[in-house]
Amino acid sequence: MQVEIRQMNSAKKEVALTVEAERADAAYRKYLNKSAGELSLPGFRKGKAPLSLVERTYGSRIREYFYKDFVDEVFAEAVKEHDLHYLLQPEIMDIAWEPGQEMKLTIGLETEPEINIQQLEGLRVPYKPLELKDEVERYIAELQQENATVADVEGDIAKGDEVDFEVKCALEGREAVTNYSTHIETQHEPQLAPAALGKQVGDTFTLQIPVALARYIFKEEKFPAQPAEIGASFMVNAIRRTILPRIDDEFAKDLEYDSVQKMRDEIAASLEEKNSLKNQNIKINALISKLYVDNRFDLPENTIGYITDQELERYQVKDDRWRQFYRQQILYRTRHEFINMYLMQALRKQRQAEPAETDIEQYIEREAKLSDQSVEAWKEKNKAVLEDESFKETVANYLILDLIASTCEFYEAEPEPAETALGDNKDMKGDELIS
Repeated sequence: MQVEIRQMNSAKKEVALTVEAERADAAYRKYLNKSAGELSLPGFRKGKAPLSLVERTYGSRIREYFYKDFVDEVFAEAVKEHDLHYLLQPEIMDIAWEPGQEMKLTIGLETEPEINIQQLEGLRVPYKPLELKDEVERYIAELQQENATVADVEGDIAKGDEVDFEVKCALEGREAVTNYSTHIETQHEPQLAPAALGKQVGDTFTLQIPVALARYIFKEEKFPAQPAEIGASFMVNAIRRTILPRIDDEFAKDLEYDSVQKMRDEIAASLEEKNSLKNQNIKINALISKLYVDNRFDLPENTIGYITDQELERYQVKDDRWRQFYRQQILYRTRHEFINMYLMQALRKQRQAEPAETDIEQYIEREAKLSDQSVEAWKEKNKAVLEDESFKETVANYLILDLIASTCEFYEAEPEPAETALGDNKDMKGDELIS
């Protein structure tokens, strides 16, 4: 048997197998005889029909099963002989064979890409740091939310209000009725929000809503997949609005600060170290993006698609539009994880790091500070993580990246759109370190 291996890209190979005519013919005749012994044809006892008649009657099905078994056999030989490694099941791309001729097979394989990182030190890396003043304002906004009050509204519904509805719809010849509470936000319920804005308590309106939303509203009811939308009637029962306190000296004094300025100063002092740690993580994530942009490699897209679809099934989403939305989110995250994994594999080949106990303790201390916990509380909460064998590798990855980052020049600049392979980091909070 002849074996030719063609590298299609850094993550895909094609294996061309040429099987001698004698071997292919002998294997087929053996399979045909075996099949004939198990089949019954009208007018013949089981296994007694002539081979020519069996082949004429069941030839296409017999050949289909023969191909599967025989391809597995010869491919297994090629794998062993040439030490082939691959991810998913091989893809049979082409079979060309007629009795008396050589059998030619083409099989596609997805593999881990081979990566050679050209430059590790002295890189210029664009990144978007978190400004301490913005973190202070974000923290104050959280305090504002925590001290907000909720008031019933007699006027019109506005964006952000929480509204209680009585919802009705016709379902299988009867009227289904339920109560439904939601915050009016256009991005979450694009059909409901525009229809509800401006309405008052007691107002009613009808609306075509996606079946997925109907299932969510009527949790105890079952809706068919088709049609994609269903008519529903909404009556406004109550409107509640969150009232945020003004950010002034009185607000600050209620929180035991002397003034608003004192509040901002003290919060800034308390957040300074955490902000610095977040920015270090942002630098490291920006470094990973830079390394991928400068050393692009192909990904095993079929494998990534398979993993994505397997995870999607766990969501049990029936509506096609929502399935597509979730699939895109999972696909992006899975590709991101594969890029990180392969980059770290390449980096570990070029940079060795064996974490000492002090390195591990310092890493745990960082994580505890980022999550606003004591070291002891973080260890207790992450006991399973600490006991996993991969934790030491996570620390080693951080040490490698931190060492490389210490040689780089980080500058604040917006990434080029074409270069945002992993997405830019302008919305990252600095606690999403790749491990």
